[in-house]
Amino acid sequence: QFFFQFFFLLLLLLPLLPILLLLLLSCKLPMSQGEFIKRFRAAGMDSFEIHETPDGQLMYHLGSDDEMKLFHEMEEEVHRMRGEVAAQITNGTASKEDMERLCDEIVSSPLYLQDESREGQFWMMICLRARKYEVDRAVDVYLNYLAFRVQFGVGDEDDEDNEATRALVKEDVFRCAGNIDKNGRYVWGFDGGRLFPKNYTPRIVTKAIHHMIEHLMRSHPDAAIKGTITIANFKGFGLSNFDPETEKAFMEAVTNRIPLRQGSFYMINAPLILKIVFPIAKMFMKKKMKDRMNLIHKRDLMQFIDEAQVDREFGGTYIRDKLYIHYPTTIPIPNMDEGMH
Repeated sequence: QFFFQFFFLLLLLLPLLPILLLLLLSCKLPMSQGEFIKRFRAAGMDSFEIHETPDGQLMYHLGSDDEMKLFHEMEEEVHRMRGEVAAQITNGTASKEDMERLCDEIVSSPLYLQDESREGQFWMMICLRARKYEVDRAVDVYLNYLAFRVQFGVGDEDDEDNEATRALVKEDVFRCAGNIDKNGRYVWGFDGGRLFPKNYTPRIVTKAIHHMIEHLMRSHPDAAIKGTITIANFKGFGLSNFDPETEKAFMEAVTNRIPLRQGSFYMINAPLILKIVFPIAKMFMKKKMKDRMNLIHKRDLMQFIDEAQVDREFGGTYIRDKLYIHYPTTIPIPNMDEGMH
């Protein structure tokens, strides 16, 4: 009886063997659902902070009196908080977060932006917009961002990872070229199948991503409030393209260290393994993140983005200028009066 049950089960499974074979080939290396979920969790994708969905609209005219009033409120709050935390560090009552981002080692670095400098003023405004003009939240991400710049050597001509970052940027794996979706949000592109973490450390990948965001904000200062969407092209994606440490570093950077508002996430050209495990992975996501993750065919992109704004390789007519592949960015910091209009 056991033999016949086993034989019957084997007959049922035989038609699935070609599918299983294609599954392994599409992934390049075998990866079980359990292994994927394990890596998904290790990357922190089930727990990172999700901000409100950007709608592509402006809350204030850029550079208007109303916007500048909130900006000056933020300046005052930054100044107040610096004095308060300095006193707390002296008497030993500062929080771990404040110790890490406002300690002498960080704020005394030549890479640390001064609040009154042209670049400091620019990023303060970007942070204010990226947190929808909520001053307390804007101050928080601003102070985190200044510490991030020091820790990742932003602006350091002698940083040991500059050459590798420049090489990764030139590979055109990440892009933010100025095209927008139907709601006015800027399009962020990523080719998952062409990024091999074994060739680049998480720090290098994070520096390259920051470069793209900095290029976008300098080119289009309204992007901070209008927000972005992501087109993730997974053509050729396999296990060798997925590294938990790299993904975790990226998630930590873009959620509360770099001022960015992320909207919908469209995954196209997904391999079979991703199509199978994605519904399982969504079970571990927060609702806000789950609602934004979309696995679609590339032809469906034009439901969300006009053809003229869709890259040519995805069936549209948009031609990228590729200014973003110059590292460091060649786009100057806008003046407060011109950059806000």
